[in-house]
Amino acid sequence: MSSLARQMTARGETPACNLAVVNWTNEEGARFQPSLIGSSVFTGAMSLEDAWACRDGDGISLQQALRSIGYLGESMVDLAVAGYIEIHVEQGAQLESQGLAIGVVRETWAALKSRVRFDGEQNHTGPTPMAARRDALLAAAHAVIAVRAEAELHGLDMHSSVGRLEIYPNSPNVVPSRVSLLVEYRSRDVGLLAAAGARLNATLEDIVLKTFTGFEVESSVLREPAKLHHGFAELAYSVGHELGLPTGNSITVSGHDAISLNSKYPVCLLFIPSSNGVSHNEAEYTNDEDMRNGISMLTSLLYRACSAPASFC
Repeated sequence: MSSLARQMTARGETPACNLAVVNWTNEEGARFQPSLIGSSVFTGAMSLEDAWACRDGDGISLQQALRSIGYLGESMVDLAVAGYIEIHVEQGAQLESQGLAIGVVRETWAALKSRVRFDGEQNHTGPTPMAARRDALLAAAHAVIAVRAEAELHGLDMHSSVGRLEIYPNSPNVVPSRVSLLVEYRSRDVGLLAAAGARLNATLEDIVLKTFTGFEVESSVLREPAKLHHGFAELAYSVGHELGLPTGNSITVSGHDAISLNSKYPVCLLFIPSSNGVSHNEAEYTNDEDMRNGISMLTSLLYRACSAPASFC
């Protein structure tokens, strides 16, 4: 960004648009759920009050956490946005396997994310007879297996996961009385997700009957699939080829803040290769050449976009 600004200043060029860098709050949803909170508030998809009210596992609200580090702010940001560009590692192996340097994302998968709580009865794991136990963790284990089995019905058309369990009281000698799990299904097909959600609800009913527990779906959010801005993608594609970078089309299965912004503004999402498709792992790696290619691509695309916004409209 600073390099582009210096280049334009040196050439005496005045861009048609200002450049702004943004670091969104809580993209991943690791501490606070849901994910994409900052960008969702910016677009109006989530109210500021609802965002502030989100709480972590220790009961601390997002508002409290931001205030404690001096990042709460005093007012909403008001910007007239002409366009938004985001660059990210692919988190997959397509670019690397096809020998491509840049992926221009054209569309995104949908995602159905639910928070499910099982309620059982706390008791001693030693003397309590097996038949008398109301084990919330056992119920959750059945649910985890069911979530995986659902994806296996659909081959490459669905991914599923239970990425987080919260167990209470989480003590070695105590039958868990409460377990919450975060369930997600991802697919391009919203119909598949709807059917998966319905089957999950039926499965949960069966699980609580055989484990003598109860359950509640505390939240369930569907993120619709989306096409990204065609004109912006075409501009990025042409810039990549002008730079001599092997450029192809990509689809994102992961959620990104670009997906939030896409509901309201022209958005371009770019990928650079991930070694072996590994991400969210300490072994995640993108080599120096791929990162330099990404910087060249981003700088050139920003120059074209801020000099002539009509080029991607």
